[in-house]
Amino acid sequence: VTGSSLPLLRKCQWWARDEVVAPPQPPPNDAMLVGTEVHAAIEDTLRGVDEPRRLSDEGTELFAEWRKWWQSSPLNQVGWQPEVAFAYNVATDSARPVKTGSHRAYEVGPSEIPGTIDALMLDDEYAIVVDWKTGSSFGNGPADAQDNWKLRLYALMVARAHGLDTVHTHIVR
Repeated sequence: VTGSSLPLLRKCQWWARDEVVAPPQPPPNDAMLVGTEVHAAIEDTLRGVDEPRRLSDEGTELFAEWRKWWQSSPLNQVGWQPEVAFAYNVATDSARPVKTGSHRAYEVGPSEIPGTIDALMLDDEYAIVVDWKTGSSFGNGPADAQDNWKLRLYALMVARAHGLDTVHTHIVR
């Protein structure tokens, strides 16, 4: 179980049983590949990388939309961390940062749920968690995230790991 699979787990728990062998993941389609490259370009921007990465034509267009939105966004602050992974321990109601291997291979215990936050901004009093979406309507700014179970878990992870009472969540398309 990961943060991204929580919505599925809420609907069907059978697939999460130890004895169930999941079918292999299908290869990514073109839209998924474009989303991955745009995510990587956003990560580079948040890390302060000066040399732009090469993007496909569609990726260039989406990234340009994001960059235009980002320049005027109230979220555009210093201190963003891209791709931050945590593990939430359901037995102890605690969380910790984790390192991930290739393809998000998390090293977690049996009572931990891992997840990787697309972008995290930490302050002494609060945090902001962002999930980038590159599907239709990308670049239209933050959407309502309060009912998103993945983001709710990520907010809980950040709150427990950093001792915070307030974590804001945003889906940005």
